[in-house]
Amino acid sequence: MKTPHCPQCKSENTVPIVYGLIDDFGQDEDEGDYELGGCGVTDNDPDYSCKDCGHKWMA
Repeated sequence: MKTPHCPQCKSENTVPIVYGLIDDFGQDEDEGDYELGGCGVTDNDPDYSCKDCGHKWMA
């Protein structure tokens, strides 16, 4: 899955943020395939995170 470029630093090193209870998502967070966003979900939670500058945003 291709993720969008970071709107702040224009990096391509971005990952989706996954919310909710993750039992076995099939990927290892340590491999950097996604970022855990926690169990609390609202309408204003970011969808993506930049691994270079730390910026988080909604798509």
